[in-house]
Amino acid sequence: MTAVAPVGWFGPIPLIGSAKQIAVAANIDGHLELFFIDSKNHLGHSFQTQVDGIFWAPLNQLSTRTISQIAAIQNIDGRLEVFYTDSKGNLWHNFQTKPQTIADQTTLKLPWFAEQTLANIKAKQFAVAQNQDGRLELFFIDPKNNLNHIWELTVPDTTDPSTWNSWSGPWLPSRGRRRPSRQE
Repeated sequence: MTAVAPVGWFGPIPLIGSAKQIAVAANIDGHLELFFIDSKNHLGHSFQTQVDGIFWAPLNQLSTRTISQIAAIQNIDGRLEVFYTDSKGNLWHNFQTKPQTIADQTTLKLPWFAEQTLANIKAKQFAVAQNQDGRLELFFIDPKNNLNHIWELTVPDTTDPSTWNSWSGPWLPSRGRRRPSRQE
């Protein structure tokens, strides 16, 4: 049976490959980037080759770890950041080295920093959002089913990638303990 697009929609247009989970984020110029867990449970990536286009770059891998969950978001300066957990629940992230528009048309590559663990957190499930001042905040359920929250200490500085690793928050449940204060 062939899928038919509902009234007011175009498609479906099949992309090459298969996926178990997907996340999509818009780049600073509006073109979409697709992140997915591929058939080998690795983190895959593709992007529109032009804004509002129907053509996509060839699929590539951002990680060869065994991935179980993903989320993607645009940071305040326009860089995309992708979060993911591995098969042991370790939380990882990777981000673009600068806000991107369309990739180099000869290589169809976008520069990414390098995957990094995020504060040695283990998560069964997580979600990420941007707060009003632009910092990212991440909520997660730890292996003992406790709800936790961390946040960036500063708005990321486009000239200093180290600010992308300054996260704070109660990594362990704070029952009866005072929660660390936020630096505003």
